[in-house]
Amino acid sequence: MFRVLDPSNREYKADLAGQLLEGEKQGKWNLEAHEYFSEQELFEYLGSLDVNVLPYRFGTHSGWLEAALDTGAAIVAPECGQYVGQHASVAPYRWDYDHVDEDSPEEAVKHQLALSSVPGMDAEERKRQRMALAEAHERIYLDLLAR
Repeated sequence: MFRVLDPSNREYKADLAGQLLEGEKQGKWNLEAHEYFSEQELFEYLGSLDVNVLPYRFGTHSGWLEAALDTGAAIVAPECGQYVGQHASVAPYRWDYDHVDEDSPEEAVKHQLALSSVPGMDAEERKRQRMALAEAHERIYLDLLAR
């Protein structure tokens, strides 16, 4: 994020920087630009969030989403890709490649904030998930080999 705000950086985006800084100036959000987090800093940051809104427009899977779940942060993700399918607690919002339904992210955030707790994944649930995936892969491979 820091790089898109720094005019001396090749990743600087004047229009985006202007919009972000203007929104902060108007009190619409708090903008925190920083260098990359260490792993520990990232997990501390994710754990500090009430709701983590993912801005993806395409893709299939998010490691950020998985890490946020591990810290107990509620997740709001777009309906595109398979993000919502990564965990039952993910609240969707409508965004296709060209258009965001402006009301749906707000509705999803309000939904997540109303939860009494976020059903994230502890170490045991992660272990069960890995075992279930390994068993599913083994069944598929053995079935294919048998043909």
